[in-house]
Amino acid sequence: MLCRRYEGVVSSHFRHLPYNSGRPLSRCLFCDNGNWRNTPFRHQLHGHPPQNPLDEGRGNTLNMFIEQPARWLRWLYPHALWRMSPDEHSVYLTFDDGPIPEATPFILDTLDKYGAKATFFMVGDNVRKYPELYEEVVRRGHLVGNHTYHHLGSFKHFTLTYAVDVIEANALIKSKFFRPPHGWLRHTVYWWVKRRYRVVMWDLVTRDYSKWLTGPDVLRNVQRYARNGSIITFHDSLKSIDKLHYALPRALEWLKNEGYEFKIFKEGD
Repeated sequence: MLCRRYEGVVSSHFRHLPYNSGRPLSRCLFCDNGNWRNTPFRHQLHGHPPQNPLDEGRGNTLNMFIEQPARWLRWLYPHALWRMSPDEHSVYLTFDDGPIPEATPFILDTLDKYGAKATFFMVGDNVRKYPELYEEVVRRGHLVGNHTYHHLGSFKHFTLTYAVDVIEANALIKSKFFRPPHGWLRHTVYWWVKRRYRVVMWDLVTRDYSKWLTGPDVLRNVQRYARNGSIITFHDSLKSIDKLHYALPRALEWLKNEGYEFKIFKEGD
């Protein structure tokens, strides 16, 4: 039995996994190293009451599941890009949910300052509202990707509804790269999407969208989890911009000092 925060998701969509075999579990479903006793959501079956679910940013194992996805999650979408080559000392910066005038110009100027290129996974409706920002992102040499037209969650909509939304977005965005909002896809949607687009997930989520984190927390997430080939996810949004004013330039400075090269995806990736 899992913590209440995740048991509904797992029981609904992952029944086929060996973890749900009915045998007592010796490790947390969300931990690669089995160190479930140090997570804020301990197994109910072991009789350990859950701690405060808002106790984030402390470097525990559950946070690591969020910031750096476990192997079993990557297995769910095996044809997606989760991490680029671990043999190259490079990272792939991505920004989700834009473009918007409150955030995109600052992000673009900061990337220019550090000579970094990134991939912007854009919401189609934002591109419709701010076409000049879309053009500016492209003009500055960055890559664009599809993030649906209405920022749809896959599990809340029929496959056809979701597919139409993706197609409508791509009429404006014109990209072969796709990232699902919230990082989840129904498998019927996933199999449809992967035949038409290159699905890009992430190796590191900075959680700059979280109201429980500060700018220094976001920076620490980058410093703690960045590694060779990391696909790093920031957000081009109102929720994140205050934290990005602090975290983004410092993260780019730190990555540069660590010798990382900033890369964008290519046609053959």
